[in-house]
Amino acid sequence: MRRLLVLLPVLAWACSNSDEKLQQFVAGKEMQQETGRDVTLIYSDSAVIKVRITAPLMVRSPGEDPVTDMPEGIRALFFDSDGRENSILTANRAIQYPNRGIMEAHGNVVVVNEVGDTMYTEKLIWEEKSERIYTDQYVRIIRPDEIIYGDGMESNQNFTKYKILNIRGTIALNEEVE
Repeated sequence: MRRLLVLLPVLAWACSNSDEKLQQFVAGKEMQQETGRDVTLIYSDSAVIKVRITAPLMVRSPGEDPVTDMPEGIRALFFDSDGRENSILTANRAIQYPNRGIMEAHGNVVVVNEVGDTMYTEKLIWEEKSERIYTDQYVRIIRPDEIIYGDGMESNQNFTKYKILNIRGTIALNEEVE
């Protein structure tokens, strides 16, 4: 019975406050989070899908500078204007900053384009509006005829036109080596 009496003043206080005060109370909380499992994010332009990102776990933290964390990894499929898949990006983790229009991919980042060129790095940034990806980290790019090592890379998001900023070395491959 004593527990009920303690709750009654709290309930009376909550009921006596206006919606405005309730909103101020809710907004005052430090971080409210939204969590989703097996999430798919779709980016489109004029009803044409440009990117589809899937993640086993997504945690969104709203606020003045909202953040979406995908701590269990991502798989991002990039599509051309005809709706054909033309590159794929995978990573152990991704953090999206919607207000800034960027997403950072971290840990075992792999990008593969439509002709099979494959890039490996530990961190990659994708700028959504300019549709470009880049890193200042060590990269290894494997092409059918060579392997290129370097520090830093800039590319379109489809990884078809890329530039390595500081090439460390190149290894030519012949047909017998895989």
